Amino acid sequence: MAGPDKKALTERDICTKFITPALVGFDGAKWNVMTQLREEFYFTKGRVIVRGKTVKRGEAKKADYKPSLIVFVVFPWFSEKVTNLNDCNKIFYRSFCRRFFCQYAKETSSAKTILKYFQGNETVAEVTDKLAGVLILKDNSITSSNLEALNVEGLAYHNPNAAHKVSGHFRCHLSSLGFAVDDFEHDNY
Repeated sequence: MAGPDKKALTERDICTKFITPALVGFDGAKWNVMTQLREEFYFTKGRVIVRGKTVKRGEAKKADYKPSLIVFVVFPWFSEKVTNLNDCNKIFYRSFCRRFFCQYAKETSSAKTILKYFQGNETVAEVTDKLAGVLILKDNSITSSNLEALNVEGLAYHNPNAAHKVSGHFRCHLSSLGFAVDDFEHDNY
């Protein structure tokens, strides 16, 4: 049986049918709806607009499902051989994210010029602006000598130029989980 036509659904339908179940997980195993999720939550009353003697409020801002992150899971094998490039991979991941977050932040050419299959009309900078960070999970299970350990290494790269940045609380949480966190604080040129 085919699922519903997502283009015919409202924003509320999409949230109820797809986003909230993904956040909550099977049997509520992920986030707690009662204590960890808020919907349609306004965090400002709207800016005050004064025109002559008339005063009114602008549109209030509300929380949304932001910021956006991309998660990569990296397995240590390529073809049939195990590869373990250690620091070379870390240098590549950081360089890739740095280029995307810092160098492309002011790029005014169309995103189609560097992203072959890109469908939109945004510039490279506008695309960069929408991504808050990249999380990389390295599966070290087959290269580890300790099979009882978790054997997952986490790397988190945060975009200093994102429109919706990752919160400091989330960064601290990632650090507490053992992630190496990089916010390009000293690289943003």
